[in-house]
Amino acid sequence: MGKKPLYYYLCEDSFVFASELKSFLCYPFFKKTINKDVMTQYFSQNCILPPNTIYENTYKLKADEYLIWKGNSR
Repeated sequence: MGKKPLYYYLCEDSFVFASELKSFLCYPFFKKTINKDVMTQYFSQNCILPPNTIYENTYKLKADEYLIWKGNSR
């Protein structure tokens, strides 16, 4: 079982994954757009629950989860 979460960024032509959100900042195609839908959760619970993150199109898997990605099929 994993010990760290896995974050992934999914957009039209890119799929990137990392163990920390800050790792995505080095990619020029990564858009640092704040996910406004989770802000209420953040301010009321002081956290953002998976699979959501602070950024749009960026998601989090818990340490005991896995993801199967099938290329362009969504």
